[in-house]
Amino acid sequence: MATGSAVTRVTVILNTPDDWFNWIFLCRDFAKDHKIWQYVNPDTPKESLPDLEAANPKPQLTDYKARASKLSDLSIHGQIVFKSFWQTLKR
Repeated sequence: MATGSAVTRVTVILNTPDDWFNWIFLCRDFAKDHKIWQYVNPDTPKESLPDLEAANPKPQLTDYKARASKLSDLSIHGQIVFKSFWQTLKR
């Protein structure tokens, strides 16, 4: 017999300062589960955040073909792969 954990949805509305602890607890729990807490933690100094642009550079046409300067310089397959990668980045 399979067992699973029950999922309970909890909503916290910030009406008063007393609601802050419960609200930030839920935010922190969710963010840690998704490994994004350092980006949403209000106590994290901006200077200590990693540079996401440098860590994930945008694809360049020359990544797919040397000296390519426009999309039509790529093969059909290269164009499809390049466009697909850009669509993934938009999400």
